[in-house]
Amino acid sequence: MGLLVAYSAGLGLPFLLSAIALGSFLKFFKRYRPFIPTVERAAGVLLVVVGVLVYHQQVHLVERVGDLADSRVAAEAAVTAVA
Repeated sequence: MGLLVAYSAGLGLPFLLSAIALGSFLKFFKRYRPFIPTVERAAGVLLVVVGVLVYHQQVHLVERVGDLADSRVAAEAAVTAVA
């Protein structure tokens, strides 16, 4: 009986939380609705760029961008630690 209650709660709880949070999400979404076309275009361009890199077997360039971001974060942390 306890397992059935735990299973039912685990299955139903996410749906209940989603229903409770729907109103605040819609308010948030309404505020950012004008930016959606811009975000869609940027995501499309990024998808095409990554597709071209994959086609030409240059995916390592994408990894380099991540390495640059990691090194910037590490540099900022070092500067903050010193200050």
